[in-house]
This record gives sequence, C-alpha cells and structure tokens, in this order.
Amino acid sequence: MLYKKALRFAEVQFYFNLRIDDRDTPLALVSVFGRPEEHLRHLSFGALLVCSFHGIERLVVVPAKAIQSVVGMVPFLQTQQDALYFVVEKMGHIAGDESPPDAPDEEEGEDE
Repeated sequence: MLYKKALRFAEVQFYFNLRIDDRDTPLALVSVFGRPEEHLRHLSFGALLVCSFHGIERLVVVPAKAIQSVVGMVPFLQTQQDALYFVVEKMGHIAGDESPPDAPDEEEGEDE
C-alpha cells in the first residue's frame, strides 16, 4: 500500500466508510509492517523481503484506495527473532504449473 509516500506492507484489520464533507469515504484500519530487512534483501538480490510485524502498536487508518495489491505474509522461521514475515506475491502458485486454477485435471476429461 502507499503510506507516507512510500510502498509499505500492512495487514488489513477491517474496512469501513466514514462520512467526510457529506461524502462516504472508504477507509481501512491496517497494521503496518516494518520496512524490509535490508541485509536479507541485499543477500537475496532483492528476492527475499522480510519484515517485522508489530500488531496493534502500528495501527493506522488509510484510504482504502491506498491499498494497491494483496500479498501473503508468511512466518519467517530461519531466525530466532519473533514476528518476522516474508512476502509471497502469488500464494498457492506451484512452480512449473502454468495451467489456470480452474482448468480440469487430465483425469477428469478422460473416458474409461
């Protein structure tokens, strides 16, 4: 999402509308993740983005249109530090499987 003129990751808690100047304005309450760990980002040539999560300590309200995409934040278990998560842009995507998600399995179309 766009937050303070920078792209940041956040967990949406909920969406709501608020009447501002006689207009319903769609907003979101989000918990903002810390910036990606620069050391891990550098070691992985930008492929691994690991961020700290602070829960209710970093709650902010943002315009819903500030949210630009949806990603998965998966626990990063390669360290002793708690509350670290890495970014996954295509959750459920299996490497090498380029078929659409609703494509029938090969077995389903075969006659017996």
